[in-house]
Amino acid sequence: MKLRKSYLIIILLFLANFLFADNAKLNSENKKMLINRTDFTKLKKSGFIKPQQLNSISNDNLKTELEELENEFNKEYKFIRNGYKQKITLLKEQQKTEVKSLKKTYNNRRREIYKKYGVSPTKKGNKNENNDALKLKKKHKNLPKTK
Repeated sequence: MKLRKSYLIIILLFLANFLFADNAKLNSENKKMLINRTDFTKLKKSGFIKPQQLNSISNDNLKTELEELENEFNKEYKFIRNGYKQKITLLKEQQKTEVKSLKKTYNNRRREIYKKYGVSPTKKGNKNENNDALKLKKKHKNLPKTK
């Protein structure tokens, strides 16, 4: 019993040692990366004046010019967004038409190949060749068992 406890204690000490060693290594190597990551998130914040800050400005000329600048920015931003949306919708429609034409040419070529070899194309309902066999099995499952 004492031997088992001592082995357990030794194993736990080794595990704790490995865990602390990995943690110390992580902290020493990645300190610069962590600092840079927090700086990046600070830079991501917008530099626009908030309405509360705008109300605190006492100079009326400055206030009106800032409001005009912000309104101009909003108009240009909306113009860019709308132009982007229009371009995307046009691209989506173009993609749909290209896919439709590709499907038509594929189907025409497929029909020609079937005609060339004198084989009739398979119908959509008969995808599985053993379809009839499956139907028979299902019908026989519901029948009562005979002794």
